[in-house]
Amino acid sequence: MILAFVLSLFVACGGDDGNEQYPPHTTNQTEPPTIPTLPIQHIPNYIITLNIEPAHRHISGVLHVDFVNTSHSYVDNVYFNIPLNSFNSNAQFIPFFEPFEDRIFRHGINSQHSVGYVSITAASANLMPIDFSISENILSLHLPESLPPSTGIDIGLIFEAQIPLISHRTGANANGMWLGNFLPVLSVLSVNGWHNYPYFPAGSPFFTQTSNFVVNITTPLNYSVASSGIATTTSSEFNLTLVEAHRVRDFAFVVMSENYNTARTTSHEGINIAFHWSSASTEINYAEILSTASRALSYFGRMIGPSPYNNLEIVEVNHFMIGTQAYPGIIFVDSQLLRSRAVHNSLARDIAHQWFYNVVGNNPVQDAWLLYGLATFLAFDFLMEPSYVSAYIRHLHENLSNTIQGITYNALSTNLGQFDSWSDFYNIQYIRGTVFFYALQQQMGATTFDRFLRAYYERFAFGIATTADMMAVAEEISNMDLQDFFYDWALSYALPPLPEIINLPKIDYIPEFGWGDIWELE
Repeated sequence: MILAFVLSLFVACGGDDGNEQYPPHTTNQTEPPTIPTLPIQHIPNYIITLNIEPAHRHISGVLHVDFVNTSHSYVDNVYFNIPLNSFNSNAQFIPFFEPFEDRIFRHGINSQHSVGYVSITAASANLMPIDFSISENILSLHLPESLPPSTGIDIGLIFEAQIPLISHRTGANANGMWLGNFLPVLSVLSVNGWHNYPYFPAGSPFFTQTSNFVVNITTPLNYSVASSGIATTTSSEFNLTLVEAHRVRDFAFVVMSENYNTARTTSHEGINIAFHWSSASTEINYAEILSTASRALSYFGRMIGPSPYNNLEIVEVNHFMIGTQAYPGIIFVDSQLLRSRAVHNSLARDIAHQWFYNVVGNNPVQDAWLLYGLATFLAFDFLMEPSYVSAYIRHLHENLSNTIQGITYNALSTNLGQFDSWSDFYNIQYIRGTVFFYALQQQMGATTFDRFLRAYYERFAFGIATTADMMAVAEEISNMDLQDFFYDWALSYALPPLPEIINLPKIDYIPEFGWGDIWELE
């Protein structure tokens, strides 16, 4: 009875009915290992050709994907998310908080260089032209006939894109272009319908499913590509880079000029790691960056399960926060962060996201804490001895206990659209989420918690997990009734106290995880 009540609260606070509509915000590789996974009804296969002109920041592309109606109803429209259109000069929904405007728009928000968009010039179904419409960041393709359940269709798009000179997930500078959350991708279709979201300012509001990508990228000879997946480049009049990325949740890449430097290493498990940077080489300790990445990959592989990917690219970009941005097999690192010791902490967290976000997916609009809280907790575990983890999280718990009642929406199930500042989002989804998983570890015991973590990963690898799924696995593995625990630590207005631990070390160093200037901006 209590469990049903807890689950009903999660649905009430962050339930997902499909086809969600939200008002504008008020403020401006290789095959995976053989492990037990959820049954997968269909993995979309994208075949994409991109011709890139870096001098004009222009991209022309052709995309084909096999769409299958996995719902229980007939489908009349197929939806794609095209996030870059939120940076069109005509966009009504502002995808950032006002304090970040100057950092994002280096040339001014009204500059012609700050405008970005994807323009769809043609769409097809089974190679026959079809009508389409675009509303902000959502593309709707109107099928000529209703598509029955369990039936597939080939969807084609021809598009043009303009990349803005901004510091965001997609952007550009004099050294190249970085393209995260750039490609048009299918919205998620569940039994509840389509999940179409605005580009919320907080978090990463991109709900995606595991897919396969084959991408052909043409660039001038003096440009190279770092990307998700495994890339092979041939040269003639241009560079042609063929990328294959299997079972990834997103496809991201960077087009790099000859100003980039590259250093490489290989982890103990044979994962190839490359670090690409464009700053002066004397400013960057690339050996330390590669060492942190290699050790983190090994650590999480032992703790959670083997990484299903053989490559990891780390690339310097200009980001709107002094932090890192994780994508499958590639991590974007802000230039300013590279000059800080905090780069190692932020990098560790985003390597943990290769397991929890990429392999184990979830709806980041409804259940953001499942990826942010868990990855941050795992980064602490990698970076610090257990006693220091306990001491530091107790420090976080004390600070959050003093501030949480001043945050209007402070449950872990809070929808991204409810947050009106990055600091509130960070305190709830990162910090409260981290404290939750630490408290769960203390409740279960470290050995049982490790078993739970591996079971959760294996059971939902390449699928989509919900809060209820995670709760069920935790109760199953621990053989405990955790219903009251989940309510108190995830939903209650005030944080419960943590159990006392004697002889904890004194915390005289507070690790920074990037994004440390959020508070100064807000």
